[in-house]
Amino acid sequence: MADDSNSPESMGLWKRHFHWTVLMRWEVLGWLLVAFPTAAGILLVFDQYTGADVCFMLTALFFFAKIVHSAVLAQEDPTWHRLVFTFLLFGLVGVGIVETVRGVNLWRDRHPDTSVATKPIVLSPGDHAQDKPKDDLGRARREKNSEPNKNPKPPHEKQELISSITVDLRLSCALRDPSKLPVDLVLHVPGDPTFFAGPIGRVFLEASDGVRYRRLDEEGMAYVTQFYQLPTNSFLMGQPTRTLLEYDKLTFSMDGADGKDFGECRGFEMILRLNGKETFRHAEPISFMLPATGGTFGATIRLVGIKIPN
Repeated sequence: MADDSNSPESMGLWKRHFHWTVLMRWEVLGWLLVAFPTAAGILLVFDQYTGADVCFMLTALFFFAKIVHSAVLAQEDPTWHRLVFTFLLFGLVGVGIVETVRGVNLWRDRHPDTSVATKPIVLSPGDHAQDKPKDDLGRARREKNSEPNKNPKPPHEKQELISSITVDLRLSCALRDPSKLPVDLVLHVPGDPTFFAGPIGRVFLEASDGVRYRRLDEEGMAYVTQFYQLPTNSFLMGQPTRTLLEYDKLTFSMDGADGKDFGECRGFEMILRLNGKETFRHAEPISFMLPATGGTFGATIRLVGIKIPN
């Protein structure tokens, strides 16, 4: 039997179904241009930002390929028409993909993944580990471990671990319209992050119980209270309670106090609870005017004098 694998008919069949130009057909390309952004959206749900960027870039790549393919096939049009066509569409798609990737990266920077974190090794002054040979370091650790414990802890003493951290932020402000108190927000999506900060990095908190508004005895004054908690997937969960002492600042934004509803803010209070026990309280008078066009109050507090439960 004659081998017809190289016959025009068979080659035409392969080319019709497996040639790279098949990808340029709208019935195929249309599905690809929908599939890649959809995959990017799914990856963003699981905080896979690099994979999402790759999907968006592949989408742009197929757009560019289709633009070039269309311009090359349009032989009946003048060359300058095809050049302008390619230039304009390349510009539109290029700007779109750059802004999309930039937006993904900005979202990643503002919402970093705190589910896994590594605590750096803190060396005492003069303990220059980088200048010591590895063998010397290993020997020093073995000698240190072989030394008898001069101050052994009683066998019954157990170290308390972190099971919850909550922060209440309260701001007292003057209502622009004393007769109108804003409605409580059941769902609070902060515009700016609230986090502990220290020499070893940051630990981000999440909004936990909306925003509450309460009138004060003084006419025209009201409390704005926001609630935050440590996420259940934070690496601090299950760590010794004294780990919290490694963070000496709290940065926050009271975006529940909008300048459209409130004017001058006169007082601020913050309560920190560790495992349900109050460990830090800070209150101070302030004088801050919220912009009438819309604005919020934010600050950084130094966590000096935290009382860790025994």
